[in-house]
Amino acid sequence: MTIKRLEDYTNSELLDLTNDEVEQLIDMECAHNGVRLLPDLPKKPEVFKAERDATIFSVGGIEFLDPGEAQEVADFINTKRRAKTGYVPGPGYESMLKGQENTDMVSMLTKSVYSEAFYNTIASQKAQADAQMKDYTAAKKDYDEIVKERTDITEDVLDRIKLARLERQRLDMLCNEARRYMSLALADKEIAKRFMLDARKEHADLINAHFDEWVIENVRKVVSEAA
Repeated sequence: MTIKRLEDYTNSELLDLTNDEVEQLIDMECAHNGVRLLPDLPKKPEVFKAERDATIFSVGGIEFLDPGEAQEVADFINTKRRAKTGYVPGPGYESMLKGQENTDMVSMLTKSVYSEAFYNTIASQKAQADAQMKDYTAAKKDYDEIVKERTDITEDVLDRIKLARLERQRLDMLCNEARRYMSLALADKEIAKRFMLDARKEHADLINAHFDEWVIENVRKVVSEAA
């Protein structure tokens, strides 16, 4: 049994391929070009979610358990004159005091977190979920790399099929025109063909090669209608 390559297919054969057969043809071209076969798309695991059970309150990077105390600190800081600093130009990131005061208001920020006790109850589940996500990320990266490797070959195959489809559409259009000219010429093939060649000089080769087969099924009908 001969193994068929892309160049071995006729336009009709390409257009008759199912989606699975197109994928098989792409695989065949990849095999001949040393490109890896595409594995199944990795399934993304569910993201581990657990509601945080504790809340902390932050002011200027300092974290509090009591929101009232945190707000007191924020209010206190906002009553004080604070320095506004920048950096000396050049390497080293040396601090520099600027001329104006820092008038930015300090606000209390609320943040949800895990308590240590609660986290200990979910640690094993989270570790397992993290490991699954790590494996998925690696597999998806490899999958994407293979897709990239196959891009040129995939495009070559799909472009050939697209060209075959355009060619069929062109032939169907010319076939329809040939039959219309047959009607105009009252089934006189020579006159109909001359009409078509005059109008479609750019397709003269196709017309000369296929005109008879385009109109043969229409001849009897046209003759009957003209009678």
